[in-house]
This record gives sequence, C-alpha cells and structure tokens, in this order.
Amino acid sequence: MMKKIFLLLVFSTALATTACGNNVSAEKTKTAAPTSASSDMLEEKEVKATQSAKMTEIVYLAMLSYNQTIDDFVIKLNEKDSDFNASVCDDKHYSVMMLESERKSTVDALKKTGIDENLEKLISNEKYEGIFTHYEYTKDLKSITLYSNSAEGGMKFVEAAINVGVLSDAYQALSLVPIDRRKYDFKIVDNTGNVIYPTP
Repeated sequence: MMKKIFLLLVFSTALATTACGNNVSAEKTKTAAPTSASSDMLEEKEVKATQSAKMTEIVYLAMLSYNQTIDDFVIKLNEKDSDFNASVCDDKHYSVMMLESERKSTVDALKKTGIDENLEKLISNEKYEGIFTHYEYTKDLKSITLYSNSAEGGMKFVEAAINVGVLSDAYQALSLVPIDRRKYDFKIVDNTGNVIYPTP
C-alpha cells in the first residue's frame, strides 16, 4: 500500500532541469544587447530551473522489525533500490532526498485522491472483510478514525492502526512537518460512536 508513497522518482529530471539552466545562461551570453524585457524573462527561466532542481530532505519514521536496528533498516532499504540513497537520522528515523517539485506534486496527489485511495484499499482488503465500513480524517492527517461493525477485531485492529500510522507519518514527512511536531491520533469506533480501539 505504501510503496507508491515511498517510491523515489527518477533523478534524471534534476539533470534535465540543470541542463535547461545551463542553456539559458548560454543564450544570455550570446545575446549582445538583450532588451530589458528579454533579460527579465531569462532571469525568470533561470530561477524556475533552479527551483525545479532543488532537493529537499524528507525524514520518515522507520518501521523496525524485532531486534532490527535503524542502521540495518537503512542498509536493506538501499539494497532494494540504490536510488533511495537513504541515511540514518536517529534511532527511529531515516531520511531521503527528493526533488522539491516532486515532493510538492506528491503531496498534491495525496490531497486530491491518494489518501482516500490508500484508506479505501485498507478497509476493503480481504483480511479486514466485514470489519470496517468507512473512515474520517483531518486535513493534516494527524487524526484518523475508522468505523467498524465488529468489536472483535483483535490483532486486525492493531495492524490497521500501524498501517494507517505509516500513511499518516509519510504524509506529514512529505509535508515537512518537523519530527517533534508530528502527531498521530487513531481510533476505531462502532456504529453508535463508542470507541472500541484503543480500549478505553
């Protein structure tokens, strides 16, 4: 479910935009006496090229398995795809570099349909069949509520809490929310509005 969110986009775009910036500079030197208007347009193109090539550090929460260290987690992540180029931040977080333009487009895509698509996939997953009916979340994805027909979810409630938590943290990470300001409030309620997870 989360693979699409964590996928690092191809960095050839950065090289392409850098090349565009160089071409703009070359064109500028070739012009013997550019007009004020053309000079302004060239400067604007150079600014846009620089902005589109800007890299931003994204800090994610690492979902560590039992006895796994953050160093092991990052090594395995980079082994799966060298383009991740992940590095350790602290004992719970790791970071990757992403084109700022791609970060913004990813956040925009999540806002439009991505969040709903991921939550719909979760509650319609066959392992949760008949358990969840619908969901609600705040705009910043810091608070998420799942509605359930069953109070006997057991470990499935725990799994859902973890999966939704990954989505929440990834969205906040991509939105550049600092680690110490991230929040995740998750609950499952029944059709009468009573909280059934976590247990009151």
